Amino acid sequence: MTYFYYQIATGELDKAIEAQEAYVRSYPREARGPGNLGNLYSATGQFEKAVAATNEALRINPNTTIWYGNLGEALIALNRFAEAKDVCERAVAQKLDSTSIRERLYAVAFFNGDAQGLQEQLTWANGRPDEYRAVNWQMQASSFSG
Repeated sequence: MTYFYYQIATGELDKAIEAQEAYVRSYPREARGPGNLGNLYSATGQFEKAVAATNEALRINPNTTIWYGNLGEALIALNRFAEAKDVCERAVAQKLDSTSIRERLYAVAFFNGDAQGLQEQLTWANGRPDEYRAVNWQMQASSFSG
């Protein structure tokens, strides 16, 4: 894929976006197109566009965990914490749970000052193979708080 070349090989995200937008126009029923486009928009700080593109990916294929996590991340960047929480909880309810989803829920709890929510996510991560990621969540929260 052309977008992948620009994103990974050259780092030209503007060209990657152009290539991915062309892909979406050519294959409008393919969820990866808008999903990958949403990821590129987030990487370039275009979070409103990321939300729109990722919502389109979820409309096409609501059974892909990564799109829920990416949408949650873009919503958090826009300070739309209630929406981010709803999106992530919807993924959990649909049995599309993942460490990335829980990371978003941890971030929402952090920004909302919800100590119980923070602990719920740490408890969920306890004993899982990628439990180490929860340590990173805590370090990020601590560094943000000073």
